[in-house]
Amino acid sequence: MKIRFLGHAGFIIEDRFKISIDPYDITTEEKMDFIFITHAHYDHCSPEDIARLADPGKTVIIAPTDCLEKVATLGVRTVEVKPGREYDPG
Repeated sequence: MKIRFLGHAGFIIEDRFKISIDPYDITTEEKMDFIFITHAHYDHCSPEDIARLADPGKTVIIAPTDCLEKVATLGVRTVEVKPGREYDPG
């Protein structure tokens, strides 16, 4: 497994899947399998940065409802995050 710090609060984790957590002010345009957003503050849920990493038809965004509303136009599958819920990427 590789874990890369993107700066601020963002990370990319690579193993079987590429997962980005809270991408903000990023320089990479690598496409992710999953993008996990912890909350809707602008420096955690940045629609511009998320769009750089999202691949329509492939990427799944897992985030709270208020963040999902901000990225609804990206054409990717979304999953609403809820406390205590587990997610199996398959």
